[in-house]
Amino acid sequence: MLTTTFTMSKYIFITVFCLFGLLAGPVFAQPTYKVFKGDTINRTDAKGMKQGVWKKFYPSDNLYSITFFKNGIPQDTLKTFYESGELHSKALYSAAGKNCTLSSYYESGQLMAQGLYVNKQKEGTWKYFTKEGKLSAEEKYVKGQKTGTWKTYYDDGAVADVTIYLNGKPEGKYVQYFADGKLKFEAINKNGKYNGPMTYYHPNGKVWIKGEYVQGLKEGTWIYYTESGSVEKQEVYKGSVLQEDEKTGK
Repeated sequence: MLTTTFTMSKYIFITVFCLFGLLAGPVFAQPTYKVFKGDTINRTDAKGMKQGVWKKFYPSDNLYSITFFKNGIPQDTLKTFYESGELHSKALYSAAGKNCTLSSYYESGQLMAQGLYVNKQKEGTWKYFTKEGKLSAEEKYVKGQKTGTWKTYYDDGAVADVTIYLNGKPEGKYVQYFADGKLKFEAINKNGKYNGPMTYYHPNGKVWIKGEYVQGLKEGTWIYYTESGSVEKQEVYKGSVLQEDEKTGK
């Protein structure tokens, strides 16, 4: 689940990077335009500003994107398409062209992700969905920086993990849950790194592993337990380097 969410988020980032790339200002010194299948498109005026309809195409000549510009500022809605012709993303722009609400879609037409951009930076709550339309993740941003409580979800809507961000880095308690809602993992983040006690749990709720992190590195004695609660082995670390490994044989 966590891997799926990360991959999707990365995919959305690539989508948005390409989207804003479509809006980059031209370097033409003279008015230009193109004619494609009888349509005048991709026009710039004498000042090099984009005007009117701008389109980009796949090598197959299928439409990739369409945008409307006025004096270099995108107007209304920018759309991108899969090569099959299905809608890939839709960005609804403010009058000044600085803010946009972006919606991305699977090729099936199901909503993939939705959120707000302000000055080309993520803002507010972003939501991600599975191909079946179920909420898979929620993220929060302020001026493009990660902030607040982030969550990922199992397909049935149960919370899979919770991360708190401060100034763009994980901070405070981090937890993971099994699909049945039982605690799976808990640790403390400080300035983006594990710092303090860490505990893994067996599915039956009993402790599996207990240890300590110092600035993201394993430190001191780590104890491993069986599902029945007896000690299985102990490991001693210094700066994440294993110093001792003692199996109890129990």
